[in-house]
Amino acid sequence: MISPIQALSTPLAPSAAKGTASAGSAKFTTVFETALRQAEELKFSAHARQRLEERGIELEEAELAQIREAMESLEAKGARSSLLVLERVALVLNVPKRTVITAMATGETGQNVFTNIDSAVVAFAATTRQTENQRPAPDWGGLRAADRPTRHTVQETTL
Repeated sequence: MISPIQALSTPLAPSAAKGTASAGSAKFTTVFETALRQAEELKFSAHARQRLEERGIELEEAELAQIREAMESLEAKGARSSLLVLERVALVLNVPKRTVITAMATGETGQNVFTNIDSAVVAFAATTRQTENQRPAPDWGGLRAADRPTRHTVQETTL
């Protein structure tokens, strides 16, 4: 037979109840913060890890920062599945799960078709971009691009 429910013989003291509540809220806060960190963490699928290993690609901290930054930007725009092209590597991302699905060297992307993506990001490190002054000058009959006359150039002539 089932015994009836009985009341506690001694009620909990107020100090004991407060200690339990604060310990419970501290535990909740810890669990909540851990969940937030995990949600913000960048994950790599087994397939992506395998592709990176096969292709000998080791992501540097700067590239990981670029991936995180792109992921945040894509989340803000509501993207779900995206192609991210960095200088050395191209990645397919599952944005809501913050997961890299696959990876390949940028040189391999020329002959691939990417399907089931809703967005693309091309991100190169600012330090590796060539500015106009760093690019080699095209050869126009021995003149550098900066020395090449334009139709707006006024030439002095003597009469």
